[in-house]
Amino acid sequence: MNYTTNAPTAATIASSHYDVAPPSVDTAEACKFLSILAPQAREFHTRTFDDHKPQNLALSRNLKVSNFPDSLKPLIELNHAGAGVFIVINEGGQQSRDITRVRAIFADTDGAPLEPLLVLKPHVIIKSSPGNYHVYWLVDDSFPLSRFTEIQTAIADKYETDRAVKDLPRVLRLPGFYHQKGTPFLVRMVESNLELPRYSIDQIINGLSLPLGVANSTINDEAPMGEIPRHIAALFPPGEVLGKQTIHTLPYTKENREMVLSAARAAWPDGIPDRDSFYQLGMPLASLVVVNDWPETVSREILDDVASKPAGANRGHNDSEWACYLVGTSTRYKNGEAFLGIGSLFRRATENGWLRPGTATEKLSGLARFGLITLGSKVGIVDLEQAKEASTLKPLNIYSRDDGGFLIQRAIAASNPQADSAKEFRSWWRAPQTNMFYGVELNPSGTTPGYLNIFRGLSVTSQQGSYPLIKSFIKDIVCAGSTEYFNYLWGWMAHLIQKPAEKPGVSILLLGGQGTGKGTFAAKIVGGLYAHHFLHLQSDAALTGTFNEALESSLVVFADEAFFSGDRRAANILKAVETESRLQINVKFQPGRQITSYHRIIAASNNTHAAYVEEDDRRKFVLRLSEARKGDFAYWRALDAEINGGGLEALAFDLQHHDLTDFEVRERPKSSELMRQKLASLDVVPKWWLDRLTDARPTKTALDWSGWVSSDVLFSDCIEWARSIGVAVRLPSLRDFVITLKTHCPLLTTKQQGTSNNRKRGFELPPIDQCRAAFEDVCGGEIDWEAAQ
Repeated sequence: MNYTTNAPTAATIASSHYDVAPPSVDTAEACKFLSILAPQAREFHTRTFDDHKPQNLALSRNLKVSNFPDSLKPLIELNHAGAGVFIVINEGGQQSRDITRVRAIFADTDGAPLEPLLVLKPHVIIKSSPGNYHVYWLVDDSFPLSRFTEIQTAIADKYETDRAVKDLPRVLRLPGFYHQKGTPFLVRMVESNLELPRYSIDQIINGLSLPLGVANSTINDEAPMGEIPRHIAALFPPGEVLGKQTIHTLPYTKENREMVLSAARAAWPDGIPDRDSFYQLGMPLASLVVVNDWPETVSREILDDVASKPAGANRGHNDSEWACYLVGTSTRYKNGEAFLGIGSLFRRATENGWLRPGTATEKLSGLARFGLITLGSKVGIVDLEQAKEASTLKPLNIYSRDDGGFLIQRAIAASNPQADSAKEFRSWWRAPQTNMFYGVELNPSGTTPGYLNIFRGLSVTSQQGSYPLIKSFIKDIVCAGSTEYFNYLWGWMAHLIQKPAEKPGVSILLLGGQGTGKGTFAAKIVGGLYAHHFLHLQSDAALTGTFNEALESSLVVFADEAFFSGDRRAANILKAVETESRLQINVKFQPGRQITSYHRIIAASNNTHAAYVEEDDRRKFVLRLSEARKGDFAYWRALDAEINGGGLEALAFDLQHHDLTDFEVRERPKSSELMRQKLASLDVVPKWWLDRLTDARPTKTALDWSGWVSSDVLFSDCIEWARSIGVAVRLPSLRDFVITLKTHCPLLTTKQQGTSNNRKRGFELPPIDQCRAAFEDVCGGEIDWEAAQ
């Protein structure tokens, strides 16, 4: 797709032929826009909403994507279902408190004319619907978060664009997807000027002729004293009113000095990062000198305490700026004009979680490491510091009120021995600001509002590098040299890394003798990538027993010899973990709860028959490992050294960048080993029938395969065969036998023979080749009948 670099005109853009919707979503267009918006970004936050009325709330989602086409598949599905697709333009997250950087200033024309906005050349123009455009001006890293809303509002007021487009986490439609209000319309870029450098805040203000001061001038007070949080405002007696700004009294005392210092440190915990932040702190401190007669040295000490944290802080620059703040505040105060007062500092600090020293709520802030959580009809207590470290080895603890209360009271006593810990705990239990959660989740796609998310992501930091032993081990040993098997397994692993929130529905079954590398692949390589969420099961009791809390914090489950031959209960639970979207979690002494399941299963066995596999199974990819390196201890030491010496990090990097565009994780190769497992897992009747098809005789005493056979004779032969091999299961009834036999050979035709007084039911047998083909159809693969004989 070509993008013009010439200055756009409204007439040119309005005449574009994008009103005719192309046949499919344009992922290349979406990725192109994301790369322009933030070339270095690894992820973007998106939202979807139903474009129709009334809205289908099931289409409302918050999703993280990258600028790789494959990551957009969930958005494509939602768009096809009727949802509009939107992107959070600024960096950080879905809410104002999450935003860390302004990427662009933008406008939604919403019916207003486009041409006036072109006075400052945009970086991107998007046609969002017939006659409507989104205009973007990319900004540099120095753009202050604090002035974003002010500038967005000024643009809307001056150019009569959409006035709602002003909040930091604002979303706009993502190009390449359909706007579906009315006739579907493909949202597209119609102009991009990639040669332009990113604009500074002054260039935005001056270029768009906004009626605002530039960054190095005095600006109006954004947070007057009247907007101080209630628990802070209560400290001050009523004061004079200056226009719309209330000037409260904050006399200089040692206690007030400590309060302002703690607020400044909370507002900028990492120090002052830029000139705008210096202004946001310096002006309120100057107001204390001008309005409340604080000693200038005290206010300046507080400013220096915070401003000196960054390396290379310029003392000379700070001196000249401080002098300007004192003069500017004094002039504005004398002239009755608004200025940046101490209220703005308290407001910013409060938004960062600061509480006034000495208040009851501030005492409770020491207990911020604890939270309340609902489980069914009960309320428990969770240690949030412990929750950050939750893993399969350190499961999340949820305490009863008595047990959790004991821990909290110990914490109170340790920090303040004179406190009434029981009373403080009761206050914490009832306080509205206490952390409250409504469930636990392991959610790779992002935290559900109100839930405690224990997902910790990859346990290694991906880094480009080489890992020849790991890659050859996966291909030559795990996949026994098969390129087809290797390509699928590599895609399965990349799917785990790139799409952990998309359940594959296919598990890996590894077969081989001891020392062939099953544990190395499952535990050291795959498990090493997600060490926090890797569960190693050595007994099926962890899943088939009463309590299964280990599943709650796991993403990859390694069932090592856990699901043995013939145990259908264990196999059924395994199938549920493989495929079900929701799982019931039962924890001792806690109410049961359901979780969303993102689990991947890897099973391994030394046995010839490792797991119960149904005839039409589509859930397992079975591999028999090569024994070429069995007993080669030097090889295994070298492989371990590569795994532990940066190989996993390099593997993670390649898996993150592996192209999954044409990969379908549910379409696994049908390995010959899978067919052997299916045949070994057959029930009595199909296993007997397999034996008869292999022998090419319908019964043990038959001479050949032809003609009509009595149902009773076939049934008796099956029972005798089962008893002769010692089958330890309930034998079928005649009725069950007939139904099962016809399922595995639909070509059988029922026919009676004999005299009128002695007629018997039976089957007319089709040719042996047709019966074998029908059996293969049921099992979903070819059988080597010659080898079976």
